[in-house]
Amino acid sequence: MPKLTIWWLKTYLLLFGRDGFCTKNLNFQVLSMWSEVVDEEGRVYYYNSETEQTQWERPEDLKESRVDAALEKTKWQRYLTDEGEVYYYNEETEESVWTLPDEVRKLISPVAVEEPESAQENGDKAFDSTKIVDLSSFFTDEELRWEKNTDGKTDQFVQMLEDYSAGTDWTFQQVMERCIVDKRYWTLPDSISRKECFEVYLLRKADEEFREKENSRESYRNAFFQVLDNYDIKYYTRWNTCAKLIMDEPIYSLIPPKMKREFFEEYVGKLKRASEAEIKEARRKELEEVEVILRSELTLKSQVDDAFKTVDMERLPYLNKLDILTIYENIMNELERSFQATVSEHDKKNYRADRKARDGFKQLLEEVSKKIEFTAKLRWHELLRYIKDDPRFINLCGRKGSLPIDFYWDILDKENQSLKAKRDLVKHIIPTADNMSLEEFTRVVTQKVDNVSESDCRLIREMLLEEGKQKGEGDRRKRLMTLGYGVARS
Repeated sequence: MPKLTIWWLKTYLLLFGRDGFCTKNLNFQVLSMWSEVVDEEGRVYYYNSETEQTQWERPEDLKESRVDAALEKTKWQRYLTDEGEVYYYNEETEESVWTLPDEVRKLISPVAVEEPESAQENGDKAFDSTKIVDLSSFFTDEELRWEKNTDGKTDQFVQMLEDYSAGTDWTFQQVMERCIVDKRYWTLPDSISRKECFEVYLLRKADEEFREKENSRESYRNAFFQVLDNYDIKYYTRWNTCAKLIMDEPIYSLIPPKMKREFFEEYVGKLKRASEAEIKEARRKELEEVEVILRSELTLKSQVDDAFKTVDMERLPYLNKLDILTIYENIMNELERSFQATVSEHDKKNYRADRKARDGFKQLLEEVSKKIEFTAKLRWHELLRYIKDDPRFINLCGRKGSLPIDFYWDILDKENQSLKAKRDLVKHIIPTADNMSLEEFTRVVTQKVDNVSESDCRLIREMLLEEGKQKGEGDRRKRLMTLGYGVARS
């Protein structure tokens, strides 16, 4: 059996206050049977060392109070709300607080409750001062469970304690006084074994009470929430307002103040989350509605003013102008992308159609070249007579890229370049054609130069005659300028 001392039980019972919260590191002042206690959070309550009772209200038989004496030395005063809750008010700064001010706490000589040396020396686990005491966090299951003897003597002793309804407020002296006449009391061989078994029994009882208290806390929460559901409590409601509404409810007086405040904060927190979710959903629906309306009305030419004129902002309490502007920009961007995609697709189709039209017109020119000879002196109206009624000519008109007139200029450039090359060859044979007839010029050129047609000879002769005429005119002007004549005329 584990070695446990009655100190654990006494410490457990001492640390449980009215609200079930641990009150480690307290400041005590012994005044008669009542002690004035200030916990870590600066709250003041009162403890009766005889009855082990705790309460928030100051007892009538407590004549002297170190807290009141300290308050008289400062500008702070103690007041009670309509609900009986204590608060402190500073007349000079007009500040009010729920807990004991630091200025007052410093004036009270603290007497700390030291942890027993045995707990530190034996390496026992320390109590958490911020949580409800849960014995399962201090002892293992083996420590909370006694070992069964082969003859069941321990079970008989424990059954006796249960039959006598031994509670956590019992002492071993009471067990001796009340149970000593019971034969089961003597099943254990000595007082040490009986005391150790009783201590383990008390620890198990304390653990059961703790778990019952946890269950009762959940019941209090559910009952408190049901009461709040009957009132018009909003997520922005203050605790003082709520307290005035429900102070006549029976559950209000059953739950400790701190627990009520915690339940209230949890309740309004749920309301706030529900309200935020509702607003988010309503906003989403309004955004969808506005988007549907604007998509049906906006075009590429629409301006932002058109969007605001289309939407009735009074019907949309959860939206602002920035939301409308954002939807407008998104829709316009989509319209522009759609338009660009359409234009790009049309450009691809037109490019293929333009290419086919050009190929068709080139084929038409090849057919016309078999009917007439393309020369450097070919006129547009001469070519137009052969192509104007052909669909391949009409199909090319108005297209992007090369038009029929461009193909005509390409033909002239090609023929001019070819004719100039032939002219250069002829000039080496016949420097001048001034004294030669067309027939004689043609005969001489065709005999000495290959691939020169009669029409080429005619054009080359004209070019040579024109060049000779320009050269003669240039020589005459040069002679006149040398002699000083004709300068003014030039």
